[in-house]
Amino acid sequence: MKTIRKLSLHNFQSHADTEIELAPGVSVFTGNSDEGKSSIIRALGAVLQNDVSNSYVRHGTDFFEVTVVFDDGNEITRLKGPKVNSYIVNQETFERLGDDVPEKVRRAIGSTGIWIDDYFVPVSLSR
Repeated sequence: MKTIRKLSLHNFQSHADTEIELAPGVSVFTGNSDEGKSSIIRALGAVLQNDVSNSYVRHGTDFFEVTVVFDDGNEITRLKGPKVNSYIVNQETFERLGDDVPEKVRRAIGSTGIWIDDYFVPVSLSR
């Protein structure tokens, strides 16, 4: 199983520039209400599940950028805004995205998920 080592959020909801280094094992985010904990989970969903919305873009900015770095060195960045909608996987850019997670992203994540009929169901995150 892969481990997320680093998570970077730029202009994602309440996070102007946040970088989180994760140690091996279990990570827990704590804090008062409305301090951005749920935004971290939404940011992971944006990268791992292509669960995006223009409402995730920090007020007054043009797009968000979320990067996940895994313990095996794979790096995935998700950019989204009114004029940008792309993934960058290990420096290779993928644009014109639909609702699915591109195959190259799934391979970099290392999740198998399951196929139901013609639909791939990826990893699930919950808040």
